[in-house]
Amino acid sequence: LHILLFIFPSVQSLQILVYSLAIAYSHLDFSSTLIRKLEARGHTVDLIIARLSNVITNNGTHNARTVLNVGYSNGGPDWTRMPHITRPFSDLPGADAYAATLALTYFKYTSQLCEHVLTSESIAAHLSAHSYDLALISNYDTCPLILAHRYGIHRVVGYSPFPVGGPESVRTADWIKNQDIYIFQYYGGIPDLPIYIHDAGGRFEQFDIFNFADRFRNFVRNMFMMSERAQIFRGTNEIARKHYGADFANIYELGKGMFYELTNSHPLLEAPRVTSNRIKYIGGIGFKPAKNITDEYHRILASADAGVVLISFGSQILADAFPSHVVDAFVHTAKNLPQLTFIWRYSKPLQEAPPNLHTVDWLPQNDLLQSAKVVAFVSHMGMNSFVEATFAGVPFLSIPLFADQIHNAYNAHRLGMGVILRKQSITRDTMIRKMSEILFNETYRHRAREIASLLAIYPDDPSKVFVETVEFAAKATKLGEQFRLPGGDLPVWAHLGYDIILILYSLLLLAVYISFNFAQYILSRILLKKVKSD
Repeated sequence: LHILLFIFPSVQSLQILVYSLAIAYSHLDFSSTLIRKLEARGHTVDLIIARLSNVITNNGTHNARTVLNVGYSNGGPDWTRMPHITRPFSDLPGADAYAATLALTYFKYTSQLCEHVLTSESIAAHLSAHSYDLALISNYDTCPLILAHRYGIHRVVGYSPFPVGGPESVRTADWIKNQDIYIFQYYGGIPDLPIYIHDAGGRFEQFDIFNFADRFRNFVRNMFMMSERAQIFRGTNEIARKHYGADFANIYELGKGMFYELTNSHPLLEAPRVTSNRIKYIGGIGFKPAKNITDEYHRILASADAGVVLISFGSQILADAFPSHVVDAFVHTAKNLPQLTFIWRYSKPLQEAPPNLHTVDWLPQNDLLQSAKVVAFVSHMGMNSFVEATFAGVPFLSIPLFADQIHNAYNAHRLGMGVILRKQSITRDTMIRKMSEILFNETYRHRAREIASLLAIYPDDPSKVFVETVEFAAKATKLGEQFRLPGGDLPVWAHLGYDIILILYSLLLLAVYISFNFAQYILSRILLKKVKSD
């Protein structure tokens, strides 16, 4: 009997509320993956979708009991028209001034959206009529913390489709979509390390931790970003107290009480970093075995004797967003590498496209990446693309555009399975040079396959980690208090020991001063006695 119970453990069906802030299709897809995992364990899930993007109209692929949608009234602001989406290859998202503007815009938009969430009659009626064991909330928005507290859901677990490899992406040009990094770090009590966190968004591998100039630039920039941290919470704090009273809990404190944060990262793909027991890695949870592909793709793969290069920049970047010089660089590269076959997700017709360059409106990316014929992947390095290609063992030519893409590109390069081509540097010559490097230097392909083999045997299965973490959290109490590191409550200068060093140096200087004056006094007495004796 004990053996049977071990093999077939009983699982109490949980009532779980999932909150998803939908910025891109990939974010809703990630939420759907988590919901399906919970449903497979017999749990009941209700879903709230807060739509920041007007183009996302579906509810995801799952069987949630109830789906509650909320968006801007009369269409509202259109996140898809922001410059980093419409002009992704320009240098705007790489400039700190633009990043600050984008951050303020994001906080403004999410605050407006939170107003609609908190005033939604359907959401209020549903949450008042149901009780939940746990809330699973998107961790790049503070609004669901308000809902959970307001309706008495005391067990809260955060999740994010972004990595949590380090705050460099948020603290430089692209911190807006990685707002969750701040929340991971602050909520978990992970101390700030403004000197040693490298600026992957700006310098990639050129950062030298032993170089004083690099550390100085990091310190100045990161301290500035830390000073802006309160903006993450200020807007939703004001909205919560507007609707629920001036004594409503502070978002800071609610965040501290979260039990876990689940990150779409994998330990093998991230640089070593300070972490916390409340952070769980579930990167790769959405990876799926390849499905059958169409006859057309079979034909293309069969004729590609020298291999196939996939080119895709994700669902947010439309064909109109590609500048002519970028399109020309891809076409010219395909012409100069006629032995290879290129498949590019690009929906506009091309002039004078070579026969080895195939453009498609939609790409079964995961299925094609797992084909032995695919030898390289030209990618914007979104998290889904990064995970799918690494699990498939395909090396990257990374052209990151914004947000966590920069962080992921850096990691692929650091691991030796990718090269980086900055979007500002795309020309015919740079494209051919970087493409040739990734294609004809076997070390990249060998390293990509090595990483894939390690991922396949890694002992912590992300699906198991996710499900068991949620099921444990639904039965626990005060885990946020238990797991939060006390160092997070110290200011940077105190955590790094500057206050102690200052006191020690002050005491040392005082000792030197006293010793110097004492020596002067003794010397003056000796000289005085000598004068008197003479």
